[in-house]
Amino acid sequence: MEQRKDKKELKDERQARRQLFKKIKTMLIWVLVLGVLGVGIFWLVTLPKVPQSATVSQRGIHWHPSLSISIKGEEVAIPGGIGLGAVHSPMHTHDPGGIIHLEYSGIVRENDIMIKNFFDTWGKDFSRDMILGNRAEEGGTIRMFVGGEENMEFEKYMMQDGDVIEILYEE
Repeated sequence: MEQRKDKKELKDERQARRQLFKKIKTMLIWVLVLGVLGVGIFWLVTLPKVPQSATVSQRGIHWHPSLSISIKGEEVAIPGGIGLGAVHSPMHTHDPGGIIHLEYSGIVRENDIMIKNFFDTWGKDFSRDMILGNRAEEGGTIRMFVGGEENMEFEKYMMQDGDVIEILYEE
């Protein structure tokens, strides 16, 4: 009789441990879920606020500015396929010739369409001080024209549909 009692007690103990483990597991899952939700809410609340004026479009864009670059009188070929690959950049070229495709969906902000982003995607340098490895401080001059008019925004210029952008490096 005592053996039956021992078996019953062991069985009851195992069942109690299983129930306790199940309760702890459920509690840990809830703590994890609530923690993830809390971190997500904190992240959303602390995101920097983007002014409405910095929004170019709420519904995406499909624009085509063109770019030409001349270094010391020599035209620089802008290759096709910049920004295209397994994952396409929304700023890319299809063919050689300097037509830049700006194909963004959803919200587009001013920072998204800066010409610097194209050069970053291409893996080349461009600023008011340097173009394709040529530095202005080494006796050269960098000039940028948009639609035939000189533009001093350089890397911060926000491209628009139909822009004709020319960048010149002259010594």
